[in-house]
Amino acid sequence: TVLLWATGRAGLPDHPRRTAWRWDGRPPADQTASSAG
Repeated sequence: TVLLWATGRAGLPDHPRRTAWRWDGRPPADQTASSAG
């Protein structure tokens, strides 16, 4: 679910950091803000 949510939500190709936090299951502050829009 997290993978699909992250990929669909962002709509962007996999970035090194994005991939890292996807596997971790919890995005860093900067990614959270970016995803939130």
